[in-house]
Amino acid sequence: MKCTHFIRQLTNRQLPVLILLFSAVIPVPAQETSPIRLFHFSSSDCDENYNAYRQKNKILSKKKIKDTLSVSIQMAAACCLDFEGSVDVRNQIINFVLDEKGSPCRCVCCYQFYFRLANTRAENYYFLLNGKEISESNIYYKKFRVKFDILDGDTLNFVDNMGYFQGKWKNYNSKNQLIQEGVYVKNVFTGTRTTEYHDNGNKKTETLWKADYCNKTIEYFESGKIKSEILFNKKFKLHGECKEFDEQGNVTQVKVFENGVQLK
Repeated sequence: MKCTHFIRQLTNRQLPVLILLFSAVIPVPAQETSPIRLFHFSSSDCDENYNAYRQKNKILSKKKIKDTLSVSIQMAAACCLDFEGSVDVRNQIINFVLDEKGSPCRCVCCYQFYFRLANTRAENYYFLLNGKEISESNIYYKKFRVKFDILDGDTLNFVDNMGYFQGKWKNYNSKNQLIQEGVYVKNVFTGTRTTEYHDNGNKKTETLWKADYCNKTIEYFESGKIKSEILFNKKFKLHGECKEFDEQGNVTQVKVFENGVQLK
């Protein structure tokens, strides 16, 4: 009662002063700052329309609306994979983490990844992709130093400034044995590759390539005569007549395949 009577007696000028005094004495809890969190992640399908071997990993776009940050990233990776995305934030450094899931195929393609982050209050951030610096860029492909060899007056093994293998190619192993001979057109190879040699220097295994896929494997006897011929389709599955020979050149066995399935 006495306290109520005292407050009623305060003048209009004295009451605000009293309120300020009580405000200074009673602590006000600090407003909590929510940590940055990832609330959306998605990825595009594998895009083989671009040369992924020359692909420059980069940020395609970033957009900030209030405290929501949207970032789109372009990266080259193996085909046939799925990805899980997460972020690791330290101060104003955001590390975008991509974990590969599944079994990769024998090819590389381009992907786009989309991240949306909440509680991004700072104006500027420093970005990493799997621990390595990544930034916005309008350069779509990496630039390469032009390289080539001159052999007997002929230009071989040419790599242009876009990183493409072009023209005639010949490669040798440490014993100076020919292991590849053919033609590249923008990294697409047509020709032969010798993977093994017998001790006497004759070919042991040879693969024939057409438009960058292996369509035939030939195995040789030490004498140099053909031991077997195996055919493949573009999916590298057995396809067509596969033959085995004796050392006199006679066919000893024939198997017929269609897309990896033996028919006879």
